[in-house]
Amino acid sequence: MKKIFESDLNGFDESADKIHIYAFEDETEYLEYEDMPHNDRLGAFGFAEEGIVAPGATYHRYSFEISCNHVIVTETIALNV
Repeated sequence: MKKIFESDLNGFDESADKIHIYAFEDETEYLEYEDMPHNDRLGAFGFAEEGIVAPGATYHRYSFEISCNHVIVTETIALNV
């Protein structure tokens, strides 16, 4: 898999989003990631989400959208208010 795009952070107030887009090299790679649990995907892409977040601390959340050719990862960075 190769990274083909990474956006700048975009947002206001307490949160901002960044988009990462990856391209699959072949169908085997697609099948490997398609049914992968969320926590395994985080590790495979080198991301980590914080567990319990103290008030005033910054945290990260990730969502994964998978098509047959691409993975779109939305990284949300937010302030726990």
